This record gives sequence, C-alpha cells and structure tokens, in this order.
Amino acid sequence: MKTIQNTTNSQNKINSLDIIHSLNEQYVPNFIKELDPSGTNKMALFDADGTLWAGDIADDFTYWMIKNEGLASQEKWQQYLKIYQQDSSSGCQFLLTLFNGKSIDYLKEAVNNWWNNFSQHQWIPEVVSTLHYLHNKGYTIWVVSGTPTIFLDPVKKLLPIDLVIGMDFELSTQGLITGKCQGIPCTHQGKALKVKREKKVKNQLQDKTITFVAGNSELDIEMFKLSKEVKWAIHPDSTLYKYSKKKNWHILPKTKASNKGLKDAG
Repeated sequence: MKTIQNTTNSQNKINSLDIIHSLNEQYVPNFIKELDPSGTNKMALFDADGTLWAGDIADDFTYWMIKNEGLASQEKWQQYLKIYQQDSSSGCQFLLTLFNGKSIDYLKEAVNNWWNNFSQHQWIPEVVSTLHYLHNKGYTIWVVSGTPTIFLDPVKKLLPIDLVIGMDFELSTQGLITGKCQGIPCTHQGKALKVKREKKVKNQLQDKTITFVAGNSELDIEMFKLSKEVKWAIHPDSTLYKYSKKKNWHILPKTKASNKGLKDAG
C-alpha cells in the first residue's frame, strides 16, 4: 500500500536549487556519459514520482489537502489507496475524483502554496544529476507522469524541464473540476501516446529522436519503448525489474543508501 510522507513547513527551509546545483557529474553513470555528446536533436523523458524523487507528489499533496482543506473524507482516501493497490492505472484516474467540484484557479493556488511552504523532496541524486547533464548537452527534457500535470508544473522552477505531461483534469464550462480525466490517461500506453501527440503538436520537435527514458514502474514500460538508446529503470517495482532484466535495460536498484536520497524542504 502507498505511504504518505509527512510534510511540515520548516523555518530553516533549504533552497532546492542550491542542493540540486551542488550535485556534480560524479553521480552521472558512465553509460550516460558514453552517449553522443551533442543532444541538440535529441530528447530525454523522465517519469516523476519514484524517479526524480522518492515518494509520490500526488499522494502527498492530496493528503495535505484532505487534512488541511477538507478536500475529501478519510473513507474516500482509503478507497483510493485500495484501488491503487489493486490497479495503479485506475488509481491514478480515481484520484481525480477527490477534486470534483473544485475550481481550477483554487487548485493552482493550493498547489503553489504547498510547493512553496509544505512540500519535501527526497531527490534521487543519480537521476537529478543526469537530467542536468543531458540538459547541458542540449537535450530537450520532458517529464511524463501519471500524477496530474498541475501538481507537477512548479518543478519547472527547480529543474531545467521543457515540458510536463501528466493526467489532465476535465473542466466544466464554469471552470470546475468534474473528477474525470481530460483526454488520454497518462499511464501505460497513454504515456507513449501523449508523448507522440505532443511531439506532433510541437512541429519543431518532430525531427528530434528520443534517446533516453527513465522510469520506476510498470506504468512506464510503454514509454521506455520510445527510447532508441538508453532505458533506465530507477528503483523499479517488481514488474519493471523483471522486464528490465529480461530486456537488459539499465537498472538503478533501491538500497538503504538510496532510501535516504537527498532530502530537501521546498
């Protein structure tokens, strides 16, 4: 079952950018450094939760909203956890129902408040360093996640990310959340489909080749198949671990040291 990180507002909040920028190439694996040094015509795709950081932003923010804003009942929250445990893709979509009836402007304000004052990130150094490394080589960087896009947009202020693709809330004509997913659910095949669609929409990216994908779960497998070169499983779940071993993909295993990550408030 999913667990919730406790989040508190720290008066001695550590600056995220200072921590991230302190990471250097010693964390970047050799197989990344062996890639073509010019990434001008290339793209790298990263999952978010469990890949860039330990834990789950969607869970942390939603539970914070339940505790502090009365978003939904504990019964509804437990129902979500049960559904996610049985089928993570269905769980990602069910989470949207907890925000039914809220205005999108209210949600954006709440998300920014949470990121600025209450969130905690346990960065995974190898992955964050690699993201910076590829960005510096000219790669276009996209984050593709089953978490709602609006929850993740603030991370673009912390990392050199060109685009965030996630689950999108359907809105009523009054701008209220209906509790349904707008368009393609961003899990499993949906991740690959949304990436392909966005590439088509952004004509200047049509000729760019996806040569790197990093993810942590079975929800990312179809996205992995988009990469022409590196496929990197980060602290993978059992399904992805077995699949990665079978396909001889690169794996960053979860260890006691990696559980500590690089923790940062805000």
